[in-house]
Amino acid sequence: MGNHGILTVAESVDVTFDNMYYLERAAMIQVLACSTQQKLKILDDNVVELTHAQMHKELPAYAKNHLDSVIRRLMSSCKDFL
Repeated sequence: MGNHGILTVAESVDVTFDNMYYLERAAMIQVLACSTQQKLKILDDNVVELTHAQMHKELPAYAKNHLDSVIRRLMSSCKDFL
């Protein structure tokens, strides 16, 4: 892939979009947090596991709704989107 960036793969386009969206957001927040040059707190493993379980419990349905909402916003702001 050379300089084409990252590749995201999942069982559906909806879940793939959702995974990429949250990966990008997490990276952005990590860069912002590191830019403070303060000691960062590491989350407790139990918190991480609970958050993961909660987010992935309804992932396919949530991911579809998330992508649909982004498409609706794009269609309303960019009339020639589709």
